[in-house]
Amino acid sequence: MELAKDIILLLVGLTVFMVGMEMMSAGMKKVAGKGLRGLFKKIGNNKLAGYGIGMSVTAIIQSSSATSVMVIGFLNAGIMTLLQGICIMLGAYVGTSATGLIVSLSTLGGAGSFKLSAFLIGFAFIGLVMTFFKKPLVKNLGTLLSGLGLLFFGLETMSGVFTAGSQVYDFFSNLFSTVQFPLLLVLIGAIFTAIVQSSSATSGIVIMLVASGAISNFTSGLYLVIGATVGACVITVIASLSGNVNSKRMSISCMIARIVMALLGTSIIWIVVASVGGTTVSNAILGAFDNQSGLALAVCNVIYNLIVTLIAIPFAGLIAKMGEVLIKDTSSIKKDRAVQFIDDKMLGEPAIAKMQAKKEIMGMMDLAFENLKRGYKRITTQDKSEDKILVDTEERIDNINEKLTPYLIKLTGVLDGDESKRVGSWFHVINDVERIGDHANNFYEMALEMEENDLKFSEKAVGEFNQMFDVIEKMVAIVPEIFDEKDTSHLHELHLLEDETDRLKKELSTAHYDRMKEGSCKVVLSPYYTSLLSNLERVADHLVNVGYSIIDPTGHDTEE
Repeated sequence: MELAKDIILLLVGLTVFMVGMEMMSAGMKKVAGKGLRGLFKKIGNNKLAGYGIGMSVTAIIQSSSATSVMVIGFLNAGIMTLLQGICIMLGAYVGTSATGLIVSLSTLGGAGSFKLSAFLIGFAFIGLVMTFFKKPLVKNLGTLLSGLGLLFFGLETMSGVFTAGSQVYDFFSNLFSTVQFPLLLVLIGAIFTAIVQSSSATSGIVIMLVASGAISNFTSGLYLVIGATVGACVITVIASLSGNVNSKRMSISCMIARIVMALLGTSIIWIVVASVGGTTVSNAILGAFDNQSGLALAVCNVIYNLIVTLIAIPFAGLIAKMGEVLIKDTSSIKKDRAVQFIDDKMLGEPAIAKMQAKKEIMGMMDLAFENLKRGYKRITTQDKSEDKILVDTEERIDNINEKLTPYLIKLTGVLDGDESKRVGSWFHVINDVERIGDHANNFYEMALEMEENDLKFSEKAVGEFNQMFDVIEKMVAIVPEIFDEKDTSHLHELHLLEDETDRLKKELSTAHYDRMKEGSCKVVLSPYYTSLLSNLERVADHLVNVGYSIIDPTGHDTEE
């Protein structure tokens, strides 16, 4: 019965610890998120700069998995190179080891002495009170403090189980007195981390086991936390599975590099221990930390990560090359017909998810606008050379629209206030873009019908259509810039161009009917002429809607 109680307490403690970590990370990302993402965007090809930023960002937000998600997002968006991503992740491996230092605070002190963690648990209540304030900064800081308090509460709950004489303590003590082979310990650390999806959780438990004496051999604890660094790479690999080729290359090459680092670090420690003696090594390290074994292990973990990643930095280019060799880019052989940038895994990082959604919409615009030109060329020249591309692109536009709609619904649910409203306006944008694609397809279908009936527009008619299409092409050129940069300075120009299409439609329709009265135009061509004019005018309306979406959620032209 006592064993069951201890196991439940251990699991509850671990759960509270991980919830606390998540809350603390979420709070910090909201407090400093924009600044941190701004740092990522400014990274050049300086390896040490990327390394330092990765280390700093991860140490601040206390989550290497969050850093990896941001890096994968930037890789997918094409605004970060593979080399830059690898350098950032090498730094992140050092930054995440700072969590161990926080955890080690819970092990300081002992019976009859003040324990710092008992004071830090109070942050949970302080943070809770702060979350009731309306000011976003205070609320976010409250979330951060609540998370920190819960983290230490979870640690205290687990530490209560790891007391000498308990059955859980005896189990771990017996286990790690039996299992002492370094590579097996590394493997255990890696597997446990891959299961719980948190190297911080693994390191925290190991630090407490070492501090409580359940793991009496200090070097065994070192091997376990080294294994945790390898298991953490599984999170990055999973996050990259549906990403582009560079995100896959980064995750695989970093995992291989991490395995090599672990083997290198383990081998060095193994050789030193074999030469000098495990007891001698442990006593020397613990002596430097006044026998605070939890703190000693946390510091050794930081030093280990710092040394192996600094050794790896000069080889970052080689690591990137390895990723390129292992993961081939097949995009030139078979172009993806579905979405390229969005993935539900990104929703955990709303700002990145929003950026990815915008990138997807911009890509959808490019496809629709290119197809518009193909469709127009098809109906005015009857050139069949791009028929297959036109049909395939229309299908792809529909696929993107189908995937984007539910994604935007989910995204609005994780964004706050104005950001949520902004993304809400994108529903109208993708609808207008999809309709432009439909008009391109209408041109294609009209061309097929005309061809079947052996009909063709005269050079005079095509010249008139070109007047209107030239105006539309000017609109096509500025709409993406307005949408991407939120540049309202072009809205007036867009408004005037749309007025010009309305004027041309009336003028050309009148000229067409005059020719009909004179008998200089085939009556059978009249429906196609008026239909093409109407489709072009509607395309202009959709373009205006997209442009004006930056100031009106419905995208309506509000200019008088």
